[in-house]
Amino acid sequence: MQSALGETLRAEIDVSSLSPEEASSLKLRVAPPESYRASGLDYNAVLANTQVQLARRSDGRPYLRLSSDRAVQEPFVDVILELNWSSGRLTREFTLLFDPPSNNVARPAEPTTSPVISAPAPSPAVARTQPP
Repeated sequence: MQSALGETLRAEIDVSSLSPEEASSLKLRVAPPESYRASGLDYNAVLANTQVQLARRSDGRPYLRLSSDRAVQEPFVDVILELNWSSGRLTREFTLLFDPPSNNVARPAEPTTSPVISAPAPSPAVARTQPP
């Protein structure tokens, strides 16, 4: 997950196996709201304009890049992705978890108070007098 609550959706999902033939004909999309209803899931409004693209890491491993122009307002979003290629079709469900936004603003240190430890007050001295 590359985004936090209140930020536009940016996420990456690793693809475990994908042949060059599958990659060349792969069509990706977020499933329509009807698919969410059929699965008993809520369709989050952030998904309306979410783009899904196949990308490759610097080492060549494939992954799916999800991005949206809308800010995420919920701590989690259920996503159903539809993947279609020349020889097959796959529908996958993912739950994306979002952390609260990080607060990078430096704050002054909170003043700390040290506990004051005092010794018990000495008991009053009693003068003893010896009888004469």
